[in-house]
Amino acid sequence: MLNLFPRTKSVLLFVLICLVKSTFAEYQGYLYTLELTKTNGQVLDCYYQSNILLDESLFGDSQVLLNRFGYTDGDNKTYLELHKTRIPYRYISVHSKTEQLEYALNDYAAFYIDSVSSIQVKEVHEFSYTTSISCRLNTEDTLWMNTKATDSFLVGGLLCEYQVISHSDELDLESLEAVCVSYVNKVEEKINELNEVLNWADGEEYRKAEKDINTLEENLDTELFEIIGEYCGKKVVILSYCTD
Repeated sequence: MLNLFPRTKSVLLFVLICLVKSTFAEYQGYLYTLELTKTNGQVLDCYYQSNILLDESLFGDSQVLLNRFGYTDGDNKTYLELHKTRIPYRYISVHSKTEQLEYALNDYAAFYIDSVSSIQVKEVHEFSYTTSISCRLNTEDTLWMNTKATDSFLVGGLLCEYQVISHSDELDLESLEAVCVSYVNKVEEKINELNEVLNWADGEEYRKAEKDINTLEENLDTELFEIIGEYCGKKVVILSYCTD
C-alpha cells in the first residue's frame, strides 16, 4: 500500500495490527454449494454465501436449510437468493506470496420454496469477506483466466487495496500503475495541505478543512477503483482487499 496520510497513519497501523488477530474470524464467510431439486424434477447446483457455518449433520436437512437460508417477501412467501454459476480463479496473493483461490458468483436467481422439492449441501468453501473479485467475469469466457499472469501490481487507498492482475500481453499495466500512484499522491498532498490548515485555523475555516479532509478520504477508494475499473473486460482481474 502507498504511504498513508499523516493524520490517519498511526490510527490505521493500530487497526491493522488488531485486524491481523481478528479479521479472519470477524470477516470469515462460507460459500455453500447446494444441490437444489425443483418440483419439476430439474436438479441444479447453486451457490449461497453466509457468515454461518452449519453443522454437517444438517447438510441433508431441506427444512433446516430453507429456514436458515430463506428470506420472506412482502406477501410472506419464503424464497432463496442463490447464484447459478461459480467461476474459480487462482492467483498469487501479494500478501501471503502463496496461491489463493477466489470465486466469482454470477447469474443471480430467486427460488420460491413452493418450487423446491429438496435442497442439500454438497460442499463448503471458506473465504474472507475482506477479499473479493471486483471485475464481473464472463462465464462463457474464462479460458484466459487459466493462463499465466503477464503482469500485476498493488495499489492502496485508505481502507482498500487493489491487486490488478493482467493475463494479456497487449496491456500496459505500468502506465495504469503510474496513473494510480499519481492520483493517490495528489490526494495525499492535498490532505497534507489541509492538515497544515488544521494546525492554525479555528472556527469555520477549521471545520471546512476538516470536512474537506473527510471527503477526500471517503472518496479515495471509490475513485481509485474507477480508474482501474476501466480495465475490467480486458483479460484483467482485480482483487479488492477492503476493511470497514
